[in-house]
Amino acid sequence: MTNFRTLFLAGSVALGTMMALPATAVADVHSIVLVHGGNVDGSTWRGVYERLIARNYDGTVTQLPMTSIEDDVAAVRRSLDVQDGPVLLVGHSYGGGVITEAGVDPDVKGFVYVTAFMPDIGESGGALLQHSVCEGLTS
Repeated sequence: MTNFRTLFLAGSVALGTMMALPATAVADVHSIVLVHGGNVDGSTWRGVYERLIARNYDGTVTQLPMTSIEDDVAAVRRSLDVQDGPVLLVGHSYGGGVITEAGVDPDVKGFVYVTAFMPDIGESGGALLQHSVCEGLTS
């Protein structure tokens, strides 16, 4: 089951990469920053990270402190600061909200949301949940 999950996540990252960027921009991106979700840590990206490295990408797994959204965004920004060239941000679950906020960096060329929150800048995951629950009640 672990191998299937790892393969699924790696495939999701690869597919999301192609969907997030035009073909010319994809060729320019060699750095991929992976951001984990809530209630887990960066080790959940290990299999994906290993596959990215095997394909000659520069993979970085950002370990979020999980103390506040601001602290988590700051951790991702520190990861972005050490990248060379264009970057693809990949977030899972809660990490989707984090990459949205951190992704204003000019080197970020695309986002991949892997079963993740996909808020607008400044919108919280809680607001997304409340909105979707209220929408479900009115439809």
